Amino acid sequence: MLAGVLIVICSALIWLVSEGIIAWVSGAAFLFFGAVVVNGFLSGKKGEEPAGSDWLPTPPPVRSGPVSPRQTMPVSSDSAVALEGDGSYSFDIVGESYYQEELKRIAGPKQEKGKALECEALIIHEPDNPHDRNACAVIIDGRKVGHLSKQDAKDQVSFRQSPGFSLSAKALITGGWSDRRGEGSYGVRLDYVPRELPARPLENELYRFMGQKVPRNLSRGDAWDFERSLAEAGDERVGLWRTFRDAAEYLQSPEGREDYDIKKPSLKQLRETYASLLEERKGEGDTSPMDDADIHEKLVDLFPDLEK
Repeated sequence: MLAGVLIVICSALIWLVSEGIIAWVSGAAFLFFGAVVVNGFLSGKKGEEPAGSDWLPTPPPVRSGPVSPRQTMPVSSDSAVALEGDGSYSFDIVGESYYQEELKRIAGPKQEKGKALECEALIIHEPDNPHDRNACAVIIDGRKVGHLSKQDAKDQVSFRQSPGFSLSAKALITGGWSDRRGEGSYGVRLDYVPRELPARPLENELYRFMGQKVPRNLSRGDAWDFERSLAEAGDERVGLWRTFRDAAEYLQSPEGREDYDIKKPSLKQLRETYASLLEERKGEGDTSPMDDADIHEKLVDLFPDLEK
């Protein structure tokens, strides 16, 4: 803009002091660049962003499709299905590391004691997401702050059977501390206990462990209630089950497989390993507690192909 103004001024001066062809050329330049400067000034006024703000253009209303990290979403929670929680904020989401600036805008700058901000979150299914058609974005204050894990998203899509669905849940933004030692990232947890979702393989395994047939259409809540009823009745097998459950969950997880440098074991392999280990210890009169390492050692002994 400044360069255009200078050209206009110079052209006008040359036109005033010159004659002949030079006067005609400088006059034409004066008119041309003057028009450019005026047009640019008016265009700038029309599309000007508020100075010093975090202004973002409002996109057209959408109900689904991939959400860019810095895009605000005018999505209403009126039609969202409310998810049930128990006040523990125990449901983790993933991907918050990619949305730290967005979380900072919502929760405010980092501070010494960190954050514990309660808010409302929307979970939006993105059936048009080019990377994963099961992807479910987590939105707070119109900003994407993460997404459901791949397995959680798959479970929701399978259960809801309604592409583009939206859910709502209470959320807690945590982290965001900063002191002389360093600083912590922002994170998000949802107040959601997925009782209504179909039981996972490990929850089905509980019934086999107890010598019972797995009920049809078993939900996670049903399996949890069954385990609690056994514990309340004083069933001694519950302690054995929980040792097996925790070890199996860890040894099948990416973290556990990396720690022990093994391939993913099947539940059948884990079941046989645990049964063999219990029988072995019973014969030796060993009543000491078992842990992941004990089960892993027996697992690779019985199934050496699991070692990487």
